[in-house]
Amino acid sequence: MDQKATVMLLVQVSLILFVASIGLRARWQDVLGSLSNAGTLFRNFIAIYVIVPIVAVVACVVLPIHYNTRLGIVIMAVSPLAPFVAAKMVRVGLTPSKAISLYVSMILIAVVAVPLTVAVLGAIFSMEVSVSAFAVAKLIFVSVVMPLGLALVISAVVPKFSLRIAPTVNAIGSIGLLLFVVLLLFKTGRQMIDLIGDGTIVAISVTVIAGLVSGHLLGGSRRADRESLALAADARHPGIAMLIANSNSKDEHVLLAIVLFFLVSIILSAAYQQWMKRWALRTPNDAMSH
Repeated sequence: MDQKATVMLLVQVSLILFVASIGLRARWQDVLGSLSNAGTLFRNFIAIYVIVPIVAVVACVVLPIHYNTRLGIVIMAVSPLAPFVAAKMVRVGLTPSKAISLYVSMILIAVVAVPLTVAVLGAIFSMEVSVSAFAVAKLIFVSVVMPLGLALVISAVVPKFSLRIAPTVNAIGSIGLLLFVVLLLFKTGRQMIDLIGDGTIVAISVTVIAGLVSGHLLGGSRRADRESLALAADARHPGIAMLIANSNSKDEHVLLAIVLFFLVSIILSAAYQQWMKRWALRTPNDAMSH
């Protein structure tokens, strides 16, 4: 197994463990019950699948960015919901069951929405890019449906055991993701710096902020719901993005743009969470509705 394959395996295992750790704390009946609100599902869809790709495309058209870098940014923008975002939702106040229902309902839409969005944007902006719905479905099944289903079964059969091992599973996933980020910075840090001067960092930042703002505004009245949808709209899936990129281009600029987008997203989402914590301290009544 070569170095690139090893790194990608590390990423996939880490993301699978994040999903499983939430499933171990969730309950089937609560997950299914949370899927019945059509209005909430629609607002989630707009924040995650509509606003972020549109802002990314506009930013890339306006700014003088290299074509392949632009392609990488747009690919990342149409790749929704990194698996670790479910754990973030729980940390900001959502129950594991509600976090899973939001995540699963939106990630399953990706099977249809991602290839369709890629095709539409490609046609409008003359980008030669496509992705197979089957390939997206396979990735989601392996990285989300299987580990989540197994975790929910364990949670139903041995609930005390599942609650006990959930933090350990999450910790292992966190360590794997941290190692991945360190390896990325070590291997591509110098090349990514070269992208900053042409507007790439501005386009990525604007896109990420658009996700945070749209999710916050569309998330509802409760702080936990607003913050969770903001984080969900912000967190793009590196696995789906790499799948699209590998199917369409081997250019270094595409992969570097995806990596830079991933890192900027982590930084800005952390800044947003810190801002929300400070805001909650100034408005304790809202924090109690958390």
